[in-house]
Amino acid sequence: MLIFYVYFILILFSISLYLYGAKLSFFSPIKIRILSLCIVCGMTFKYIILILMYLSQNVKGLYVLKPLYFANLLLIPVGACLSIYIFARNEKIKFNFIFILVFIFAITYMFFVLRFNAVIEIYNAYGYIINISSWRFDVLIYLLYNIIFLTISIYLVKQKGSIKKGIILVMISSVLCIFEIVLLYFKINLLPQRIIGDFMWTMTFVLSLDTIKK
Repeated sequence: MLIFYVYFILILFSISLYLYGAKLSFFSPIKIRILSLCIVCGMTFKYIILILMYLSQNVKGLYVLKPLYFANLLLIPVGACLSIYIFARNEKIKFNFIFILVFIFAITYMFFVLRFNAVIEIYNAYGYIINISSWRFDVLIYLLYNIIFLTISIYLVKQKGSIKKGIILVMISSVLCIFEIVLLYFKINLLPQRIIGDFMWTMTFVLSLDTIKK
């Protein structure tokens, strides 16, 4: 029962953080602001959907929620790249490169959403969840993303000018996500979502926006 409450507390905290992130985004340059608001809107809807799926009494209509249910596959990596860009404080990294990465993430996300069929299941006391018919393509992609982010953060933490505390948060977020995926591989599911790692990425993303305000 304790884990059940932890799950919903993390959802509510995540929504609160994204709403605060929306406020912070208005203190940032226009390109970062647009990207940040897209992340905030998409992930807020994602967490609202998790609540709705818990409250839902039947599966009718839930299949149409698949794109937003898996929005973290697109938006968490985008938020991670944006956070790394802000924390790196490296003028050699052009923001247009972030848009190229967003395009790559978007293509991967669209392939995932369109290619794999959704399977709706009941997960203990957490209500309905959505899985995919074949083995977890989303998990493998998420693992790859976080290994890349961890590698980049290990390199950046040694660089002059970077915001060390922020880069360390990137490292922690990556490690937690990788740890959650490893547990999933061994069929150890603490929660129906990879919500702990995503929550850390949410904190990291919001903190990166807060550094701009300061």
